[in-house]
Amino acid sequence: MRCLLIGDQRTLTLCGDVLREKGHDPVGVVTDSELVQGWAADHGIPCWTASEVAADGWRAVREIPCDLLFSIANLRGLPEALLEHPARGASNFHDGPLPAYAGLTTPNWGLLHGETDWQVTWHWMTDQVDGGRILATGDLTIGPQDTGLTLNLRCMGAAVDAFG
Repeated sequence: MRCLLIGDQRTLTLCGDVLREKGHDPVGVVTDSELVQGWAADHGIPCWTASEVAADGWRAVREIPCDLLFSIANLRGLPEALLEHPARGASNFHDGPLPAYAGLTTPNWGLLHGETDWQVTWHWMTDQVDGGRILATGDLTIGPQDTGLTLNLRCMGAAVDAFG
């Protein structure tokens, strides 16, 4: 499958490697991360910054045929026209259990609420943020030593595992 990837962290490159290992074709990347830009360049994948694609209404990206769009560690809202572009749909990685912890900084909210069981979620994207059907999950246990940073890093690892 031809896949478009949008996001800014190492998690995107790891998921991109999973796609490539399974024979899929990352056909474009949108990122502001130099690390992700370098990964795309190393693999000959066209890459744009978020400001570049936003300036042209995401037209350059929407001109690339793709089957799936993956929003991975991406904090940008995406226009509906972009979500409708992939032939099979758009999926997002969320660093918390849905629907209970929709929104941003969810690992921190889990810590503040005293959660001990945690989950990352891959879901279909819709016009409702974090509201699409759940595709895959990955479970974690929150320990007394966890901080927002350590839990977030572990969520990223669980995301890659669940993605595979």
